[in-house]
Parts: sequence; structure tokens; C-alpha cells
Amino acid sequence: MLKEIFLLLLVIVVVVNGDRQCTVKCQFSLAFGEPFQVPKNCTTETGDNTFTCFVTAYIDYIQKQIEIQLNAENESPASNETYGQEIMLRFDQSDELMKTGVIYGCTISNDCAKNYIEKQLRILVDHEGILHTIKDKLYNPGSSNVQQCNDLQNNTIACGNGQCRAELGTFNNPEDPVPFYRTYCNYSPPEDPFQNKTGLFDITARGYPPPGVDMHDLYYVCNQNLCNNQETINLIQKLINDYNLNEV
Repeated sequence: MLKEIFLLLLVIVVVVNGDRQCTVKCQFSLAFGEPFQVPKNCTTETGDNTFTCFVTAYIDYIQKQIEIQLNAENESPASNETYGQEIMLRFDQSDELMKTGVIYGCTISNDCAKNYIEKQLRILVDHEGILHTIKDKLYNPGSSNVQQCNDLQNNTIACGNGQCRAELGTFNNPEDPVPFYRTYCNYSPPEDPFQNKTGLFDITARGYPPPGVDMHDLYYVCNQNLCNNQETINLIQKLINDYNLNEV
């Protein structure tokens, strides 16, 4: 029994202290439907247990294009895996944007970032229809003026600017443990990426410093009556979870 335990500990030490290999200095593009294949001119590097593989990917659902960057750093992430995602949707008759950005770092195995994005890209591309469902719930191309929205107390109010707004944030952070939730008529702040259009902006981060922080920050602007009510917010959250069915 003692011999078996010693052998198990020996295996663990070898795995933890072993070298890690990552694809580095690698940037390439893929069209939707094109097989995932790393160019031959990309290289690999090997490091110790602080060597972290990274990938950044941008998916453009309008242009049907994917941009990928693979690299590595001698810097251990806050956990074995760090994950960040940004979904940016903007809807307008003359201006439509549907993009997702993914940043992923890991120390769990050789080329873990490359292996992860190869699998996750297929999921996110196949789930494009979910983003169109979100659009249909928030945007009515024939509507020029919303009449009613929900306010901070979830009461119905009249809105004269033609748009409703919803904001939702959740944090797993001892320094800021309380989620926030707000609904009101859209006020179109200067930093708003929608530029007074309808759309959705969703940010998810896991494993980033300080250790243990999980963050999900969602807000959207919509032009259908009462489109910022609790029922619609719950539906949008579910759709985003379905879109990210296999995320970290």
C-alpha cells in the first residue's frame, strides 16, 4: 500500500514540474466552415510549470470570419484556467454588428489553449442562431418609438426616447459580493457602444486576479414595449448560457 502511494505521488510531481509546450507567435484567419488548421509557419515553445498558453479569438458573424492569435507567457494565471468573453451585438437597419471575442489562458496540458479554441469555435459558430434569437427579442425593425419600459422598481413607465435599457451584473468577489440589477428608459451615455442604437453587450470573466473573481456583466438596449422586464432579462440570460453551452 505504501509503495502504491509513493508511486502515485511520484507521478503527480512529474506532471506538475514537467515542461509545458504551447503554440506561439501564431496569427491566422478562418472563414466559417473552413477546418481548423494552424499554419505551418507557427512555432511551439516549451517552458516550466509557470509557462501559460494563451489564445485570443474574434468571431465576426456578419463577415463570417474568425481571427485567432496563439501565444504563451511565463506567468501563471490566477487558476489553472482563465477565461474572458465579450459579446457585442448592435442592431439597426443600416448598421448591424455581431461579434464575439474570447481570451483563454491555461496551464493544464500541452497546447491546451489551441485545443480549447478548436473545440469552442465549433460550438460558438454553430450557435449563431441563438444570437439571432436574442436580436429578435430586443429589436423590432419596424418600431421607431417605444411607449413603455420598466423602471428601477420594475414598474411600467412611459419613455419618450424610444428605447428601454436593462443592466445586470453578478460578481463572486469578497470585495463586491452584491449583484446589481437596473431597468429604465435608455439614457444613451457618451460611452455607450450602441451609439443610440439597439443592442446587447455581455462580458464574462473567470479566474482573473484578484484570485477567485467571477464576473458577468450584461446590459442591453431594446426598442420593443416592456422589453426590459424581468421575464425578458431571464430569457436573454438563458440564451447566453445556451450560446456558451461548453464554456469553461
